[in-house]
Amino acid sequence: MKYMVVVAQEQVGGSIGPSMTSYDDRRDAESAYHTELAYGIVSDKLVSDTVAILGTDGRVYAIERVECKGAADAATKE
Repeated sequence: MKYMVVVAQEQVGGSIGPSMTSYDDRRDAESAYHTELAYGIVSDKLVSDTVAILGTDGRVYAIERVECKGAADAATKE
């Protein structure tokens, strides 16, 4: 079975940066998942970072959305 880490990064300008990477091992996918959330939450270029782990068995193993440092910048521009 394969695991996919799906990422949707919302940038300050409103655009979305999507990506997906596949892994053979669930632990590797979980590591990538947590690493992305950790980098995203401190980013001043992102408003939010949504990350999920999906399996080829159709299950959603994890999903999380974090509000990033860039959210404060976006709020002051509104």
